[in-house]
Amino acid sequence: MATKRKKMADKRLIPVPEQKRGLVSDLIFWILAAIAVIAAFAVVGLRNVFRAALALILLFLVIAGIYITLSADFLALVQILVYVGAISILLLVALC
Repeated sequence: MATKRKKMADKRLIPVPEQKRGLVSDLIFWILAAIAVIAAFAVVGLRNVFRAALALILLFLVIAGIYITLSADFLALVQILVYVGAISILLLVALC
């Protein structure tokens, strides 16, 4: 009886394969990270509010790209829908 329960418990556990990240994936991550830092400084440093809002949209899109390189596709989708799709467009409409 105990061996049957152990076999059933083993079947429920699904092994998760380790992510194999290559050099290209790491390179894309670091390029996106550098763009994110530049865009963040642009949001803070630009005096024109419209251009700062565009830099903020770029920052949100780059963060979504970073999520994709980390295999967090759902977070990338939520990032694009909520921040880029709602907050940034609301900010741009309010400025115009």
